[in-house]
Amino acid sequence: MEQYLHILNRKKHFGIIGAFLFKNYLFELFIGISFISLLSVLMTLFFITETYIPKQPAKPLNQKQNWALKEMFYSFSTVLKDKLFMFYIIGGVLILSLEQSLTNYIGIRLEKDIPHQLTTFFNINFMLDGTKMLGFLRTENTILVVLLSSVILFAFKKWRDRWTLVTGMLIFSICFSIFAFTNNVLILFIAMFIGTIGELMYVPIKQAMLGEIAPPNARSTYMAFNSMTLYGAMVVSSLLIIIGEWVSPIYMGGLLLLLGLTGTFLYYIVTKTLDVRVSEKKESQVPVSQL
Repeated sequence: MEQYLHILNRKKHFGIIGAFLFKNYLFELFIGISFISLLSVLMTLFFITETYIPKQPAKPLNQKQNWALKEMFYSFSTVLKDKLFMFYIIGGVLILSLEQSLTNYIGIRLEKDIPHQLTTFFNINFMLDGTKMLGFLRTENTILVVLLSSVILFAFKKWRDRWTLVTGMLIFSICFSIFAFTNNVLILFIAMFIGTIGELMYVPIKQAMLGEIAPPNARSTYMAFNSMTLYGAMVVSSLLIIIGEWVSPIYMGGLLLLLGLTGTFLYYIVTKTLDVRVSEKKESQVPVSQL
């Protein structure tokens, strides 16, 4: 279950609330978000205690800072030379950019293309528009992550990790590319349901792969570099907004699918290489029989 926690950290858990308050109660919404952020800071400040106590530096401070700076540049240059890890990073950026596009290009398109319409949900009548539709989709995604994490983990435990990851990424890429051009509410909900299943299929394997790629003596550097995947995805998804001004939604769907397929192919290469490494390691551990 721990592998799925970072999915929830990337999502707005109550997106539907923000969608309903965004247009008419924007100031109040920002006040609420600010209060929650302040509460988080206060809890961190007063209720969390630091347990790490660093040793006093034996070297002078200036000399130690220069040495640490050189070590940082050396560590990052080593990471950049790791071809397999760079495939992992680029593939992660491309796949994650699909999810980020939900609140960038896709969110803008839904707001422009979905007309205001009266909708009934559990005998409650309300006006549905693109902003509210986006809130419903994000809320559906979050609820499904909570409810289906264990189910998906059990359902695909007999599959090989490589094919579970590749299949999950393919499903995720196809479903999120559909968001780029369809306005049918039912299709949007179905695509989010199936796409979330794909996301739950590949996420734990993708997380485990990082531990296999990173060498034990440089895991902190690899983890730090991996944390920049989110920012790279945000840049790509922001560029998709600009491209979407000149490209029709159907072609944007094709572009999103191309990004997803490219990321999936890169992860296929990574998983295949890791499988070869594991096989070679097992063969090297087999004792040679003496004649």
